[in-house]
Amino acid sequence: MGRLVEVLDGGLSTTIQDQGRPAAPAAGVAPGGVMDPWAAGWANALVGNPRGAAVLEATLLGPTLRFPEGATVALAGADMGVRLDGVAVPLGQAVRVPPGGELSAGSARAGVRLYLAVDGGIDSACWMGSRSADPAAGFGRPLRGGDRLPLGTARGRVVRWENPVNTCLVRDVVRVTEGPSAGGGLLEWLTAGRFHVSARSDRVGVRLDPPDAARRHVAPVWPADWDRRLSIPMVTGAVQLTPDGTCFVLMAGRGVLGGYPVPAVVAAADRPVLAQAVPGAPLRMVVVSRGEAREAWAALQAAGPWR
Repeated sequence: MGRLVEVLDGGLSTTIQDQGRPAAPAAGVAPGGVMDPWAAGWANALVGNPRGAAVLEATLLGPTLRFPEGATVALAGADMGVRLDGVAVPLGQAVRVPPGGELSAGSARAGVRLYLAVDGGIDSACWMGSRSADPAAGFGRPLRGGDRLPLGTARGRVVRWENPVNTCLVRDVVRVTEGPSAGGGLLEWLTAGRFHVSARSDRVGVRLDPPDAARRHVAPVWPADWDRRLSIPMVTGAVQLTPDGTCFVLMAGRGVLGGYPVPAVVAAADRPVLAQAVPGAPLRMVVVSRGEAREAWAALQAAGPWR
């Protein structure tokens, strides 16, 4: 058997993820993949992997891992106070793990999701062309103690980045474009107030709860005939609005169809912000044009190491 990673403790919810299944929604399956492509992309680049190589995505509480043959790893995204054989490991840098070395992560101190890339990538089983776990679709499961993860062949090329890398994008504002249900005052209501990230958020979507006072102002602008309309196709980043003022921003594990109005869609460049938004954090939305959203995405890509 080749190189592998032994899982001593899986943490709260650690899964194998890559860039997902972008064509899967046509078959009624969620696209899946990493929640924060910015952080995952950085982790892969730092150890010389292709951008879409499979990584470990840990949520809120990270895993404990052993590397029997050693490896080169990189961490990006949330700060979980990761330690290698008791010594703190920095984010945004490639680190050599000696044979038998143990890497342990604690609770998130900033951000929500930590990405661990190993040189060669996680070489696990594929479903529909992707290694991404999606238990709801029957693909894989969260890691648990005793799992042994095979690794691919390392390229032997490690990226050295001279300047500190901010791999965890945290802000209290996200940019949105108009959605198919932007009329009737819904978009104006959505962008007029401030929401708070709910602890009930997950890979399917980030739930945003409005202040109690704001809930009372939704009914006058709610489409009276919405309960008689057909469900419509959904996209990642779609902001669904319920009658009580709760918002659901659909993310990697989203469904294919949805029945709630979609006043807005979060710009792709700001989805990493949502992926790292901690429960209870305030968040508001500002409207930008589709052209501005495309420019923001291009700027984000240009700032990465994969250009």
